Amino acid sequence: MSFEYVEKVSDTGKIDNASKPNDAVELKEEDKLNDMDKLKYTCKFNASNKLSDKGELSDATKIRDKEIIRQFITFAMKHRKIMQFYLDETGVYHAQHRLLMEISRNPNASQTDIARSMDVSTATIAVSLKKLEKGGYIKKEMDEGDNRLNQITITDKGNKVVEQSKQIFDSIDRKVFEGFTEAEKISLLALLQKLNSNLIKMEDEIKIKKERT
Repeated sequence: MSFEYVEKVSDTGKIDNASKPNDAVELKEEDKLNDMDKLKYTCKFNASNKLSDKGELSDATKIRDKEIIRQFITFAMKHRKIMQFYLDETGVYHAQHRLLMEISRNPNASQTDIARSMDVSTATIAVSLKKLEKGGYIKKEMDEGDNRLNQITITDKGNKVVEQSKQIFDSIDRKVFEGFTEAEKISLLALLQKLNSNLIKMEDEIKIKKERT
């Protein structure tokens, strides 16, 4: 039998005695998440899981980093699978779809410009561009300033796919955050930004190492 217990932490980092459960008492719905800036985290307790005399969690109840990362990976995989299912209905598949969205954001750009904005090589997108052109989603026009370059523009058919895709994005976003309060979304965003900041630091470290070799 499990109970949900919301821990509130004092300024000293200790769990507020008033929030300690007596043998894991279940909180009422109206008592939950009523003070977002004082919430440390929410976790599940079993009746056998006890807090120490110092009000600290036992090792058995601490959330492991790997479990959090696993949840992120699982979410990303499921989100990608669901998104791809609906986007395939537009008739433009996988890599071509991402490329088409980029072209819609950068009208009259050259192949080199698009490749640079997507951080890939021109050869990587060459095949996808040919497929999109063959399907009538884009067209190439000679650059008046440089005959060696082609300006890539999106067609009406391509624009219809872009608009359909935006509706798909909005629909999936709404479903993903169904049941979330604004306070929860704000808290989640702040935590994700903190994680992203740590990843940026790691990327910088890798860049420095590469420069030294």
